[in-house]
Amino acid sequence: MSLVPEAPRPRVVMSPDGLPLATYDFGDPDAPAVVAVHGFASGALLNWHASGWTRDLVRAGRRVIAFDQRGHGASGKPHEPHSYSMDLLVDDVTAVIDTYLLDDVAFLGYSLGARVGWHTAERMSDRISRAVLGGIPDADPMRRVRVDQARAFITDSTPVTDRVTDGYLTMAAGIEGNDLRALVAMVEGMRDSIEPTPENAPTQPLLLAAGSADGIKDSALRLADTAPHATFFEIPGRNHFNAPTSRHFREAAIAFLGGRPVRRSLTSGRNHTVTSVRCPDVAALPGGGDRVPGGTACPAVADVGAEPHGDIGSVPRRRGTSGRRRSRSWGDGLSGGR
Repeated sequence: MSLVPEAPRPRVVMSPDGLPLATYDFGDPDAPAVVAVHGFASGALLNWHASGWTRDLVRAGRRVIAFDQRGHGASGKPHEPHSYSMDLLVDDVTAVIDTYLLDDVAFLGYSLGARVGWHTAERMSDRISRAVLGGIPDADPMRRVRVDQARAFITDSTPVTDRVTDGYLTMAAGIEGNDLRALVAMVEGMRDSIEPTPENAPTQPLLLAAGSADGIKDSALRLADTAPHATFFEIPGRNHFNAPTSRHFREAAIAFLGGRPVRRSLTSGRNHTVTSVRCPDVAALPGGGDRVPGGTACPAVADVGAEPHGDIGSVPRRRGTSGRRRSRSWGDGLSGGR
């Protein structure tokens, strides 16, 4: 029997530009709400439900509203680069918060979802009270992807020679339901989007977190140092790929959301024991067979900020290479049901 409760059926929220966004509502509708936003090439249920986050947050007295970002999961997946930008992703979060009639909400994001959360919190300081931002880099790591090679592979299986690009495609193709054309369009469309900086740092309390073996840890720490009310939490023995499944990360986030203090770092990378494993079939992954701490397999693709859903060991090689509601009626703007 699964230890994770069955997920609710998705409800559709329409984005301002007309894309359907699949949302999932967990917990007591009158409990303090958390909006959860996943990383690149992942999905709401994969990132937050299968990993135990929704279960633990609901047990802690929270309501969780997670949704599939555009280009992902059961949401709309346009193939045009102009359909993707940080502004559009922030608008999607705003539409979800508005449609669910939330006046006071916490934010939970990982990787791409954390970058979206940084900007959403800065723009909605009157409605987002605090935010947990995991695996957040201070620049767009996907700028290293060769879009031309990715498109050529999708179109006619032209071999990909760039290792970073091949790593992203391998990761994305290994997750059921992903649309590679949509994801490559997102990579291209977001290249000129705004990035987290000291000048646009949110003023709310923030918890920034990154794995002790994550290549973007230093950039996340720099962001924490620039934000006026931020705490940094180092997730022990984890890389970018498996950090979302960390019990330590969940416990720190739940404590922070409840207003309890969180130590800046659980432990340093030098003071805890981790295991190292050789990645099977690493030829397609950036960094080759480097050994890194934590998880069952894991490539140095984490060092370029790829944004997976959990333990990358499950990804196969690609063939061929407080929730207060307003007084409006509940059904406004939503379709579907539990």
